[in-house]
Amino acid sequence: MKNNTLYKIENQPDSVLLNSKGSACVIALMVSLCASQNIKAQFFNSGEVNVKDNTIMSVDMNYINATSGNFINDGNVYILQNWKNDGTVSYNVPSAGTTLFRGTQQQLIEGEGKKTSNLQNVIFENLSDLVPFDLKTIIAVGNNSNFKNGIINARYDDARMIFNEAASHSNATDLSFVEGKVK
Repeated sequence: MKNNTLYKIENQPDSVLLNSKGSACVIALMVSLCASQNIKAQFFNSGEVNVKDNTIMSVDMNYINATSGNFINDGNVYILQNWKNDGTVSYNVPSAGTTLFRGTQQQLIEGEGKKTSNLQNVIFENLSDLVPFDLKTIIAVGNNSNFKNGIINARYDDARMIFNEAASHSNATDLSFVEGKVK
């Protein structure tokens, strides 16, 4: 014969029972706090970053090169979000350093004052929008700028793309070019 006895559970504190009003409020509060957080990661350089030849560096967050930051790219650097240069950005000659702006959402390329990002080679490739790049600073290209996908909006006061002597561009089309100041 089976024992069909039901056991009575005595009242226990709210912290133990999941179906009590107090626990439900605590859980709801925790969920709302977690859901309302807007966390943004960033790569912040206030010292020296030196990407050596034949090295790949991928930055899947906002990149900030502070006033005291020195960024040297002789390898391949993938910038997948925003770029802000307030310091020094350069490369060593000879090198084949390439900076690739390759995002999945709009990318802001900016810097304080008239700081120039000196890039040996640069590739623009972003299909998130017709005009996925907002250039609000100065970029100087030393070798080649490859316009794979996406228009660069450089119609801001301090924005311009400079092609140094002997620099070139490739793959510019109606869907990938600089709209604004080019020197």
